[in-house]
Amino acid sequence: GGVCEQAMSCMNIGSTAVYYRWTKTEKRFEGVAPIDTLERFSLSDVQGSILPGEMKLFTFTFKSDKPGVFSEEWVFEGRPDVAETQHVIVLKGVCQVEDKTAVGLEMLEARLERNQMSATVNELVDELVGHVQTPRAKPRVLMEDPDVDRQVFIARNKEAQIYYSNTTLKLFRSLADSTFELLNFPDELRSWDSSLESLKRLIYAIEDDGERERHIIQFNETMKVAGIPPTSTSMFNSICYELVAELADGIPDVAADIRKKLNIKDKVLEKVEDAERELVYTTGPELSIWRYDPHLLQIGGPPVEYFDQEEKEGFVKIEKTIPVEVWAIPGEAEDAEAGGEEGEEG
Repeated sequence: GGVCEQAMSCMNIGSTAVYYRWTKTEKRFEGVAPIDTLERFSLSDVQGSILPGEMKLFTFTFKSDKPGVFSEEWVFEGRPDVAETQHVIVLKGVCQVEDKTAVGLEMLEARLERNQMSATVNELVDELVGHVQTPRAKPRVLMEDPDVDRQVFIARNKEAQIYYSNTTLKLFRSLADSTFELLNFPDELRSWDSSLESLKRLIYAIEDDGERERHIIQFNETMKVAGIPPTSTSMFNSICYELVAELADGIPDVAADIRKKLNIKDKVLEKVEDAERELVYTTGPELSIWRYDPHLLQIGGPPVEYFDQEEKEGFVKIEKTIPVEVWAIPGEAEDAEAGGEEGEEG
């Protein structure tokens, strides 16, 4: 609906005045709107004269109430009639309708994009949550005679008069870990080669006399255990242990299924307080050899009861205080504290 103007200059470079006249032809152009009776292109100075050396400025005006692409051909006819005074030009105008719904469309597109993003995120989160399950326990292996450990241990200790078992190998490895700890070995070098001679040399390298003596006692006690021939029931004991372990590992899954069928809410634990726990480990001639277990100490126990065995020869007592976190089901901790206060008042 607006008006557009475009100017064009024309200069007389001859020595004679030129009389001109602009006329519009009826030529049709391919790909543009058909010609109708409406005047869309106009020129105010249609005819006149141009003196020698004078420049004339012609301003064409385009206006259309109908959207589309329009073209017209105009002819410049000059007198005297020579080639330099005859010209043909083509005018082209484009009319566009103002899109009054553009703002609304942008808002609609933005809202659709947000909805799509929200739906995609919800779908991904639902899929992720749907795959979250209680992690299953790692499959256990039989306690007796792993082939690789057996072959390496036997090859490194051919001259030792001992019998191989997974239990004694664990005791030797635990003793090696404790020795590495006392010798301040770097983590990347704390790997025992399964040789009893190298373990013995490491133990004798301990500077602290008390720790060195304790480790020598543990080494000798483990050698005594390893010198006992294995019984025929050892494999059956391992199989029974494996079956009982599988049964225990499956209890959480069974309990979860029962709670779901009965619509019972899952128990949620909350941290009650930070505390310290005193752990006491003992060993002696009639007891199993003491084994340093870092994981057992980190999780807080269970401690081994102590019965004044440090007064007897050959017994060793190890004490350790570790920080622990106390967790309980919401509500039960308050009930327990309230019950304890009532008992003290009574």
